[in-house]
Amino acid sequence: MNLAKISTDFHRFRNRKCMFICGHQWQSAFPEFCPHPLRPDHGAHSKQRSMKKKVTGKDLRKEAPRSPRIRVGGYAILGRTIDKCRALVAGKIGEYHFDCPLDNTLFGFKGVRGDDFKAQIEQGAGDQEMVEWLNQSGEKKTPEEIRRWCEEVEASSLYHHPEKREFFSEEVKKLGLDPEKTTTFEWLEIDDRVSHAQQAA
Repeated sequence: MNLAKISTDFHRFRNRKCMFICGHQWQSAFPEFCPHPLRPDHGAHSKQRSMKKKVTGKDLRKEAPRSPRIRVGGYAILGRTIDKCRALVAGKIGEYHFDCPLDNTLFGFKGVRGDDFKAQIEQGAGDQEMVEWLNQSGEKKTPEEIRRWCEEVEASSLYHHPEKREFFSEEVKKLGLDPEKTTTFEWLEIDDRVSHAQQAA
C-alpha cells in the first residue's frame, strides 16, 4: 500500500485546508504539499450531459460526510466519497473536496475515474447502485481482496509517512491525541466532530 495515497485525506484546518487532501484549502499556505490544484471547472455541470436528476444528500456546510471507515458494499471510503460527490453536485460541498487523493485511493484500487463516478451520482444513483457500478467497473476484485484492502487503509497512519509526520503530529496533538497511536481515519472522524461542533456553537 502506498501511504502517500492514504496520506491525502487530511481534514479541516481552517485556512490550511487543501484540495490535495479532502476538500481543503491550505493550498495557498502550504503549496509544497499540494500537487492537486482545484480544476477551474470542478463542480461545474458538464455541458455534454443533460437531463440530470435532482441530487440530494448531506449538506456538508452543516454536517460531516460519513467516516471513511464506514463500509458501503464492503468498501471503506466509499460512503464518504459518495457524500462528497452528492454535495458537490448539489452545490453544498462547503470546504470539502471530491476526487481528492483519498477518493483516488478507492478509485485507484478499482481502476475507475472520478469523472465517471460523478456521472453516476449526477443521474441520481443511490448507495446500492454505486456499489453495483463500482463492482462492475474497472478491475475485478474478489471479496477477499476488498477485505484486505479495507483493513490496510483503515490501519494506516500519516505518522508513518515521513513527509507528513510533523504536520500530522501537530494537528493530532491539538485534538489531544497521540500521533503514534492515531490512524488517519480516527483523526478524520474526531476532527469532523470537533470542527462541526465549533461551527454549531
